[in-house]
Amino acid sequence: MKKCACFSLFVLFFFLCGLAGAAPEDRALAGPKAEAEKIFTQRYEVEKARQLIQAYEKILNQVPNSEEYWIKLSYAYFWLGDRLAVEKVQKKELLDAYDKSIRAAREAIRVNPDSVGGNFWATVSQGRYTLVKGILGGGFGLGASIQGMMIVTRDDINFYFGGVYRYWGRFVFEIPKLGRRIINFKMEESVFFLKKALEVAPNFFMNHVYLAETYLDMDRKDLAREELSWVLTTKPGILPQAEPENRLEQDRARLIWKEEFKEPPPGP
Repeated sequence: MKKCACFSLFVLFFFLCGLAGAAPEDRALAGPKAEAEKIFTQRYEVEKARQLIQAYEKILNQVPNSEEYWIKLSYAYFWLGDRLAVEKVQKKELLDAYDKSIRAAREAIRVNPDSVGGNFWATVSQGRYTLVKGILGGGFGLGASIQGMMIVTRDDINFYFGGVYRYWGRFVFEIPKLGRRIINFKMEESVFFLKKALEVAPNFFMNHVYLAETYLDMDRKDLAREELSWVLTTKPGILPQAEPENRLEQDRARLIWKEEFKEPPPGP
């Protein structure tokens, strides 16, 4: 009995020592970090997406040189922009979200110039900002995009569910047809990159929806229908860590289906 009591005291002693030895900063951030993680799982709801931004900003007020949380904040703003886009909000709201995503990503790059997440989200969010603002006024820089994506390609080419491949597939898609003819880009190159993204992350719905949109641009409605039908009849939770993102892409797929095929979409 005495041995058991002594052992319990021994364990308690080391537990308390561990608490005492933890940095004050770590202890102070434990609660805000846990709260942010909880909100992150609820991010599909627009209000929760806004709360997630506030949670990350609260953390960064205490650790302004945290590359990790600047990346998370950048993604949170990017996600808010994409989420609001489906809600058909004012252009100003979208521009504000993507602009703040770019700024947060640049803070991550300030902390670490080779930041994979920082360079990825700075490039992708700049692309989104340009699409909303317009090519002439969006501030898009091909050189900066290539440089940013080269860093991501070098250090983690599969980042964010085949993000590098998906970015270049979408890049080709977004170039106006006249521009593609001038620089000799073909939509088959978009298909190539998006299929590479699907090899990396076959259950990430955005890869399928982007490929469907490319097929529609090529007047291959049969192939587009296949991609959209798969998205609409597959449970978003097939990729648990991206279930909210998959739900959003299902929303987009329904809108595309109704517009292109003029019939009720499959699925629930």
